[in-house]
Amino acid sequence: MFERLKRTSWTAQWFMCGMVCVMDSAGKSFELKNGNRPENIQAVGCGGWDEKDRLHWVGIDLDVGHGRGKTCYATTEEAIEAASRVREFVGGAAEIRLSKSGSGVHIRIRIAGAPDNGRKIARCIAWWLAAQTNIKTDHSVLGRQNLWIWTKVIKPRGFELVLEANGEWMPPAAALEEPALATPAPPATDTHTATPVQERARRYLGKMAGAISGQGGHDATFHAACVLILGFRLSIDEAKPVLQEWNTKCQPPWSERELNHKLTEAAKQAGERGYLLIDDRREVTHKTWQAVNKPVTPPSEALACQVEAEIAGKRYAAKWPWHFVEHLTLALMPGTVTVLCAPKGSGKTFLVLQGGQFWHTQGYNPAILMLEEDREFHLRRALAHKIGNGAIGDPEWVKNNPDATRQIISENKPFLDSFGACIHEVLDSISTESVLKWVEAVSAAGSRVVVIDPITAKDPSERQWIDDHRFMMQAKRLVRRYENSLVLVAHPPKTISRDKRNSSWGDDVAGGMAYQNFSQTILWLEYMAHSEDVNCTTPHGTIMQHINRKLQIRKTRSKEGQGYTIGFFFDGGKVSFEERGIVDD
Repeated sequence: MFERLKRTSWTAQWFMCGMVCVMDSAGKSFELKNGNRPENIQAVGCGGWDEKDRLHWVGIDLDVGHGRGKTCYATTEEAIEAASRVREFVGGAAEIRLSKSGSGVHIRIRIAGAPDNGRKIARCIAWWLAAQTNIKTDHSVLGRQNLWIWTKVIKPRGFELVLEANGEWMPPAAALEEPALATPAPPATDTHTATPVQERARRYLGKMAGAISGQGGHDATFHAACVLILGFRLSIDEAKPVLQEWNTKCQPPWSERELNHKLTEAAKQAGERGYLLIDDRREVTHKTWQAVNKPVTPPSEALACQVEAEIAGKRYAAKWPWHFVEHLTLALMPGTVTVLCAPKGSGKTFLVLQGGQFWHTQGYNPAILMLEEDREFHLRRALAHKIGNGAIGDPEWVKNNPDATRQIISENKPFLDSFGACIHEVLDSISTESVLKWVEAVSAAGSRVVVIDPITAKDPSERQWIDDHRFMMQAKRLVRRYENSLVLVAHPPKTISRDKRNSSWGDDVAGGMAYQNFSQTILWLEYMAHSEDVNCTTPHGTIMQHINRKLQIRKTRSKEGQGYTIGFFFDGGKVSFEERGIVDD
């Protein structure tokens, strides 16, 4: 067995450097030195350092399918992708090979210069690389001595080479710093300026034990960071002094760089924000509903936090590109759902794209899921609005004006690339579950305004009213969690008469009562067969205005605009909606 292993080309380099470790049948591990060949060898591995403690390789293991969720990958492909990040970081000087099971991944980084004190700095380098490349790995075994490369049982893909190591990598000085000896960050000392939420978070962490190196310290510290960012909804800057104070209990304390990394990673996590400010999550069985729902913080404190966020400008209604739509509805408050309903031919998608471009320029990072046509179709419409020329949407005009078309595309390339990324094409499946997953994904990515056009194109079910009810309730939970806004474009039922379409106030959206009952705002875009001159209230007084669309505010919970009608003029040549004012009765 030993001779067989020694003859393999990819392990010869370790034998030559005297870096091979073995494990006998009793489970005892020791180094192979001076040609010693023990009986009953069960496994052979490499620690990366030779008999003189000079470092040649650093190993990192990525587990797949076993271990804790935060330290392992779901698939081999994901683990290989993470290993490739490490390989790219070290300039290609890393070998990637599957583990003996064929599912996990081993990374071996070839170290330049054979530095001394190999046992110690191997661990330092492995920890540093894991932090820099943001990979999931069991920190307790980073840089360990026995990284096994051979056993009696080898599965079909065991030790299969994925990528070879090219060249050597010289670790920077920062990578050689022992994590346990890192300089601790200074604790927070100014508790008088702490906000009420920071003070509560400080008391909460005060009851948590400090992290201990070698005993899940990384996980404990990351959990503390998540408590602050997710549980108490603190920003990184607000959470930092609280985490620094807790850090004084850690053995040893973390450096400021490591604390910043933990907070940054916590801020990237998906999940509900502020759950420790809302209700008590303790498991209870034989208690009344009132006891189960007892808030952790006094209701006055929770409301005070919300009000303070509004005063500070952190909680606000996202703007619309139209004055009266914004100020009569406040439809885009955090945690709200708006339904925009309109019959075919009314131009509702042009309205959505005009709004989307405005939200894009405002930095709201909008996400617009188009369920009827592809990205190019809608991006061309958006371009027509931007340049104020609907001809770009006419294939015959494009064919007859190739030079002008190419110039338009070239001049607007930055816009097409940036706003085009906001338009999402139809999913492989448009079931309730897949659409909700999309909403959660774009919300977690930071989209302040999320649009689905049209929600009524979602796959029907045998009990559509139940399916729509479930969709609305879960969608509302998502926008509350991520504090963003959802706009659902809908059609009226096919059976409704035109007169009723233009006169009903909120009960004629396709999909049953769920959209009407559980949305905060309902806007109804009315197509006018003939344009009219009507009196409109404008910021400059009452003026006779020419309109060909009416936007009825059929429901609003955030403002007093319910019952008002706003006059619009849709210019087909410029592909643009212009708000003209509130239509006088």
